Amino acid sequence: MKTIIFDLGGVLVDWNPEYVYLKEFKGDRRKMKWFFDNVCTSSWNEEQDGGKLMKEATEERIKLFPDYERLIRMFYGRWEEMLKDEISGTVEILYKLKNDKRAYHLLDAVGTKPNVVYQVKIRNDKKMSFKKYCAFINFI
Repeated sequence: MKTIIFDLGGVLVDWNPEYVYLKEFKGDRRKMKWFFDNVCTSSWNEEQDGGKLMKEATEERIKLFPDYERLIRMFYGRWEEMLKDEISGTVEILYKLKNDKRAYHLLDAVGTKPNVVYQVKIRNDKKMSFKKYCAFINFI
């Protein structure tokens, strides 16, 4: 095996929109669940993972659910707040492999066409938190 690919959200970094929306729904999990089941659904988000532009998807969703415009715009507009900490088990594996001769890629959907795969050199740099490092990678 010459190349190893790590996904960012949900593999290296704990990403969960509930971190933002639970506050917006004032702790009402039932209302938040309805919103995720009907407005900003998993299948809708997966379309952007597949290459659909986030801006385009957001505007289309707002046309379908105009009463939820503010909440829909938050889904991609406040994504950094949906990041928490690294997923330690996976990150530990990544750091153990960092001196290996294989190529490493971080994969993340960035809402561009075509989606971009970033190749970054993995290093253990404590000057920047992992969360900020991942945010930086998304904007390279």
